[in-house]
Amino acid sequence: MNFSNELNLGWITPIRTASRSCHSIQKRLNFDVYGTHLFEIDSYKENFYIIFNVRNPLHRLVSIFKLWSIHNNRFVNFNKFVSSILDDSHRSIGYYDVYLEDILKKLPRKPDLYLRTEFFENDLKKCKLISEILIEDDFVNQYESEGQPWQSYYDEKLVDLVYKKLNFEFETFGYNKNYWIDGNP
Repeated sequence: MNFSNELNLGWITPIRTASRSCHSIQKRLNFDVYGTHLFEIDSYKENFYIIFNVRNPLHRLVSIFKLWSIHNNRFVNFNKFVSSILDDSHRSIGYYDVYLEDILKKLPRKPDLYLRTEFFENDLKKCKLISEILIEDDFVNQYESEGQPWQSYYDEKLVDLVYKKLNFEFETFGYNKNYWIDGNP
């Protein structure tokens, strides 16, 4: 977890949840970088205000798939990839934590703010500790998607599987199962 002792603020950025966009803000606010995708909270930081990034599971899985393919120089079928990592015997693939629910269970308490990447600016402004010191450049998307649209990776059967396995994320963070069709996260 990256943190600021000055602001009493910790920021958890699971993989493929806009960590690069957050790091530019953290750098400007002099955060200590403990680990981009590490989730431990030291006991003296348990009272910090904690931000936890999330992303619609459908979009996040495509992003994880693309990154995994590049890192491993392997290009497999997306349906097989998703079916494999959502199999009950897997809860992650390498350092790609797929189930945000598992990460949350390891924390000593519930985060104060879930920062949904699809609503980055509006959600970030809810954090009173930094809302008044944010600048327009803080809301620039650090990553432009290339290649085929993420929605094209899905069919109804695969969406049903993702929804069943990652239901906690859809329900807890208010995500729409039909995002891949209607564009409403």
